[in-house]
Amino acid sequence: MKSILFTLILTAATLFTLTQNVTAQCSPQETDQSRLFITYEKTARVKTDGGAIRDGVILRLHNNSACDVAITTGSEDKFYKPLPANPTVMQRLKREVEYNLPEGELVPELRYRYLLTGEPVSNLGGDNFYELILQSGKTIRFEALLEHFDAASESKISVSVKPLLKRGEKGNIYGEARSIEFSAILLPENIRRKLKN
Repeated sequence: MKSILFTLILTAATLFTLTQNVTAQCSPQETDQSRLFITYEKTARVKTDGGAIRDGVILRLHNNSACDVAITTGSEDKFYKPLPANPTVMQRLKREVEYNLPEGELVPELRYRYLLTGEPVSNLGGDNFYELILQSGKTIRFEALLEHFDAASESKISVSVKPLLKRGEKGNIYGEARSIEFSAILLPENIRRKLKN
């Protein structure tokens, strides 16, 4: 019993130390911007979770911190590593994923939450999600549906990110998740006029 208690205390102390270290390391690289933020890029035709095409926007998530963060997506297919020249059957079946996202990449099916009425809702259904890494100093782009914004309430969408505390062969250790918000008021005026009241 004592060894289990000692193990639990040691694990808690290690996680606390890792969290303290990442907090110290993850300071803003530019003093005039928050650590992570979202900006508007352009309008686009966007595919819904059900496959329909609707009006939307492309937004850019900036990682302006000194640490890598994990984002959640509904698909990792776009980020498979290339197969070798003569791949085996197993290599074809168990494709390796490049978890570190390239600069400026358009990430399909980035998971975000939006609030129109009642509780916040996810833009993606289902329960199969994947974590990809947005490295320090890099950005990614993602799509958001205009119908997920509401002009009357100046609604927001939010993207959840988790700081990467430690990489490991058996899995990564992450810090506490936080939400990065983007308000409808930050959209250009001509786009805001299209939003439902």
